[in-house]
Amino acid sequence: MSPDQRLLLGCDTVKTAHSLAPSLHHLQCHLPEADMTLMLPDPDGTELFPCSRMEIKSISSWLDSYTLQWLSQVRFGIAILFTEPLRSPYTMSYLCYLAGIPVRLGQSIEFGGGVLSYCVTPIQDQITLENYHLHLTQSITSFLSSRESKNGNLCH
Repeated sequence: MSPDQRLLLGCDTVKTAHSLAPSLHHLQCHLPEADMTLMLPDPDGTELFPCSRMEIKSISSWLDSYTLQWLSQVRFGIAILFTEPLRSPYTMSYLCYLAGIPVRLGQSIEFGGGVLSYCVTPIQDQITLENYHLHLTQSITSFLSSRESKNGNLCH
């Protein structure tokens, strides 16, 4: 699989990870050829997704040198960053930038310059955490599909 079809799905908290099932299903249905790795900030996080067809990587922190080194070696083409509402995706996105991941996607009301390649504006209404993340994945799949149809792959 080419690097542009390797997707990193990053979570900021265990609470976020618990709410991802609808979003992961959406991504797997709309990007069936993508090689996905779910990165969880919990050593026991792999137990949350026992039947998943994606690789699950547990980390102790987004802010350690091991995480940056691992991200640099794996060569992801796209990072989709899931955060709780009102939490910034920019720390995770900057780490992905440093690791050389060219496309970084997240949901934020903040301005972050070019740290996120594509920033989805969150829904301001009170919605469940599952629907908050589903809004992100639905926006992203249309963005990625338009890039794929123009260029023949997910990223370039």
